[in-house]
Amino acid sequence: MDVKAAGICHSDVSAIDDAGWMPLFPELPHTMGHENAGVISAVGEGMDHWQVGDRVGLAPMNSKGEAIGYHSWEGGFGPKLRATDDNLVKLPDEVPFDLGAMATDAGLTAYHAVVAKGGVKKGMKVGIIGLGGLGYIGAKVASLMGAEVYGAEVNPKTRELKDEMGLTAVAESILEFEDVGLELVVDYAGFGTKEDLAGIYELIQRGELNPPINHITQADMPDAIEKLREGGVIGRYIAMYDDAK
Repeated sequence: MDVKAAGICHSDVSAIDDAGWMPLFPELPHTMGHENAGVISAVGEGMDHWQVGDRVGLAPMNSKGEAIGYHSWEGGFGPKLRATDDNLVKLPDEVPFDLGAMATDAGLTAYHAVVAKGGVKKGMKVGIIGLGGLGYIGAKVASLMGAEVYGAEVNPKTRELKDEMGLTAVAESILEFEDVGLELVVDYAGFGTKEDLAGIYELIQRGELNPPINHITQADMPDAIEKLREGGVIGRYIAMYDDAK
């Protein structure tokens, strides 16, 4: 796959800073990057349902539990990467590459937590802890499904996006809503499935989900990682390759 857009995640910062992550990188040097969208540039023998030129997003994990950018699997911080049928999800023409990349982790994880695991439905009272890249999307998805959503966020600038996310109320701590009767409280960890990714792409395609994105170039990645390390970033950093359209 030719990478057209690659997202930068807080876990990338952890992988760089925390020696405990090193078993995930048995051979160095290694190319990280698990949030990717692009175009298929070659297919393996016997592949008949994916074609050269197809626009795709990549779910970060395959059915064997292997993740892009870890172990022997090079990630999308380089211009090309290897994909598998397990990972590929069609990227609709109406969904640009930047949103396609963003959805593969922040969107995928948020959707999976709220919809697949949380079972959110109309009228449910939902609490979202943390309204950054994942929480913003989780809150918006829950709101679109008719839930009454309450958000907890320490960053005052992010709390200002309350109406944009469709929140009923927002506070610094989720404990401020202990008398509301929350039926579901979501805090994020892990990945979802490629079916969840397809669901996120449908919301983007319909124009119902358009989270904030900070566009950068591949050369800007080190600076973006440093800013994530410092904290306070609103939205997702997405590196765009020169020919991405």
